[in-house]
Amino acid sequence: MSNTSKVDLAAIEMSPIEYDQWEEMWPGFQDADYVETVLREGECLYIPIGWWHYVRGLRAGISVSFWWE
Repeated sequence: MSNTSKVDLAAIEMSPIEYDQWEEMWPGFQDADYVETVLREGECLYIPIGWWHYVRGLRAGISVSFWWE
């Protein structure tokens, strides 16, 4: 998909010891500012168009994505 990042954040999280490899592939990415949150049951999060985001489930569940223009 054209709107999918090439940065593999899951791999970066699981292999922090390979920092030099990630820094070479995506210079400065690990120094980028970010916001982190945990949603509870019944909560939702609006992510504006064009905002890069990464979602990870802390346990089994269901998520829904809806793209519109």
